[in-house]
Amino acid sequence: MLSYKVREVKELKVFLRIISSNYAAYFSSKRSFNYFQSPAMRISRVTILRFLEYAQSVFFVSSLEQYEKSVKKYISEQTKPYVIDIGISRLFL
Repeated sequence: MLSYKVREVKELKVFLRIISSNYAAYFSSKRSFNYFQSPAMRISRVTILRFLEYAQSVFFVSSLEQYEKSVKKYISEQTKPYVIDIGISRLFL
């Protein structure tokens, strides 16, 4: 059994709401980080990326990467997180 020991529960809920509302849009940890820079919620970009990993590991989202022939372009491209079950995603909206 996996145990993530998330301390930022409020921030995780907001993150899941962001992912659910931006269905199939390119994900930017920097944009999400800027959103979380309000005085009430301060989390790091590492935490945001960890939240994305958590969402993928519990099959809430699946990330799709754009195909590029160039390795440099492939590494720099953003991913699109797709919510696997639209019904569950509606719980966060």
